[in-house]
Amino acid sequence: YIQAKIYNIIAVGILQQNRNYLKEELLIKAEFLVALTDYNHGKYKTSFENFEKVSKNTINTQYKNSAKYYLALQYKNGKPILNDNKAHDLFNQVAQSDSTYKDDAKYMLALYKKAKSDDRKAFDLFKQVAESDLTYEDNAKYMLAKCYESGLGVEKDYKMAYKKYLNLLKSNDFEKGYKKNLKLNDIKFELAKCYANNEATKDVTFQLYLDLSKCENQKYQIDAL
Repeated sequence: YIQAKIYNIIAVGILQQNRNYLKEELLIKAEFLVALTDYNHGKYKTSFENFEKVSKNTINTQYKNSAKYYLALQYKNGKPILNDNKAHDLFNQVAQSDSTYKDDAKYMLALYKKAKSDDRKAFDLFKQVAESDLTYEDNAKYMLAKCYESGLGVEKDYKMAYKKYLNLLKSNDFEKGYKKNLKLNDIKFELAKCYANNEATKDVTFQLYLDLSKCENQKYQIDAL
């Protein structure tokens, strides 16, 4: 009887610990979702505070890394605090984790590396993201093509740049999600430049320049003409 009572006390203690753990985990999830809602509604001060709180939790690493990613975005965009060093550090941490935002963080990290002229590292990161199937996949493909075109972190190769621009032009859905960040005329313009270098194949025609000369962006009108 005494032994059974001891086991019962131990079981109750374990159950209580698990309940407390579950409560804390649910609280972390709630804090993250509140922070995300505030972030999406432009309430950057409160979202920053909650993301910071969740990023320090020791119970759920998935929410921890997700919070770090959004915290890095806020540092990067100065909402409400601008700190590129902290943004870079947080993006780096998320990029090395198993977070669902891992490839998004790699893309942001690649932009930082490119800005600091660490071209080889930027190229490697753009390449990794371009092979994913996530938010910044097409943006990374575009940047990868620009690396080949300009010789940033890789040997200059107009044919490879042309091929990647053309594949992007054929496959991109310009009406959905983050892909709107890639403008159709941006790709046409870079594709036309590759053709102008006489290094690309003969698939690109005068139609590219004609299309660009008719677009609203004056920069493209002048360069195309």
